[in-house]
Amino acid sequence: MVPRRAVLAVLLIAAACYTDRSRPSPTEVEGTASLSVQLLDPRNGQAVLGAHTINVAVRGRDLSGVQLRGVGFVARRVGNGTPVTLDSVAVRADSASRSLQQEFVFAVPDLPTNTQVDIYGIAYGPGSQVRLSNPSSLIVIRCEPGIPGC
Repeated sequence: MVPRRAVLAVLLIAAACYTDRSRPSPTEVEGTASLSVQLLDPRNGQAVLGAHTINVAVRGRDLSGVQLRGVGFVARRVGNGTPVTLDSVAVRADSASRSLQQEFVFAVPDLPTNTQVDIYGIAYGPGSQVRLSNPSSLIVIRCEPGIPGC
């Protein structure tokens, strides 16, 4: 005959194995961040030469912890309907942090004079959490002979 304690132990172990527990799914966000992003450079309203490079500086922060995963930018041509993405770059941090600042180089395409290009800074948090900055609207000047810097 089996002792009562052994039967009770087996029943408790079996019950523990078959109870429903909450388990994270692969699509669940691993926490949330209070993301803030600022486009430091270029300034809004700046005129830039087409077919030249400019610096883009972005600062991202997590205002409530250390969940910032990376920063980046996206440049879009505006006008004639739907905006067209000209370039986008992202840098992921080696580990989550509170603040991250990064400089990028953007090659401005050779666009017609008075073309508007909007640049947005991007901060990345855990999972698919993203925050865009206010845009910096640039005016492209086509590089032609006689224009300084061409």
